[in-house]
Amino acid sequence: MGRDIMVEHLFLTYPPMDAELVVVTVLIGAQRYVGATVVPPGEETSAAAQAVLDALNRSLGRMGEGSA
Repeated sequence: MGRDIMVEHLFLTYPPMDAELVVVTVLIGAQRYVGATVVPPGEETSAAAQAVLDALNRSLGRMGEGSA
């Protein structure tokens, strides 16, 4: 990617339904991306990593379009 990558925020949320969500914001250069995933019971660490990968995946889509 050739740019600085920083996880800005990581949130564990408890929406009204019976599910936990991990939401992250990742800063890549000057662009901010958001990733999220459902947290299976006892899998907080791997869910956080999956949410970061989700955000990075979104950045790759933008790079393919030539706008990132």
